[in-house]
Amino acid sequence: MSLWRRERVRVVLTPEQTLVLRPSLARTAAPQSQSLDPVETPQAYQALAACLALPQWRAAGVDIVLSNRWVCYALSEAPGAILRGTEERALAQARICAVYGGQAQDWRISVQSQPPDAGVFAAAIASQRMVNLLAALERAAVSRYTLRPLLDVAARSMATSLRAGWWVVVEPGWWCVLKASRGAWRHVSCQPCGDDWAARLAAHLQRSQLLAGEPSAPAQIWVQPIGCEATERLTYPAGWAGRLVLPAKSRMWDWAQI
Repeated sequence: MSLWRRERVRVVLTPEQTLVLRPSLARTAAPQSQSLDPVETPQAYQALAACLALPQWRAAGVDIVLSNRWVCYALSEAPGAILRGTEERALAQARICAVYGGQAQDWRISVQSQPPDAGVFAAAIASQRMVNLLAALERAAVSRYTLRPLLDVAARSMATSLRAGWWVVVEPGWWCVLKASRGAWRHVSCQPCGDDWAARLAAHLQRSQLLAGEPSAPAQIWVQPIGCEATERLTYPAGWAGRLVLPAKSRMWDWAQI
């Protein structure tokens, strides 16, 4: 790990709280952390700015991770041809608006290119949330930052190549299900889940497979619980090969680890 990377601070934004984390320089020591109110009010954004401006948190850069509950994902129809960047963005915008309505017209959208036989993958967040967050960073004199949805951060802990199968990312109260085949994302859906998500996993995967228009054939499944370990034994559809993707000797991903 480079010195520059060690100087970075991670800010995790969830509907329950805002976590400010600095990875420990010593492997055996716990990371520094501070919990703040969720950024839902002007006062909460001001508190985040004040925290990042404190000497113990000032850093070369800030890595911001946004809960999947505050990110809207969509997958467009396959364009069937290689698109320019502006065309991809227009296709992603149209799909986001079709799924989430007119309120999504001015959302901030990030686009992931895919092969012509796969749709454009889009992630969007409400513009006002982005404006408030950038204002807080400016007040804290933070000039270097990254802003990534949890799906993007979690994907980096997987293998570098996109493998065929299903991938489930679970955080408290929410799960996202994605399907990959032929080197691209083919399906994405996110919705609420309860504490009994492990017991409901098999049925949820079977419904997702039907929505994706795929035959109900056995498949590979990877599950990443983040901040919420399974309270029951995981159940998979009959014949499916499933496994938990976890850090060594851990029962779930901690926000500081992912």
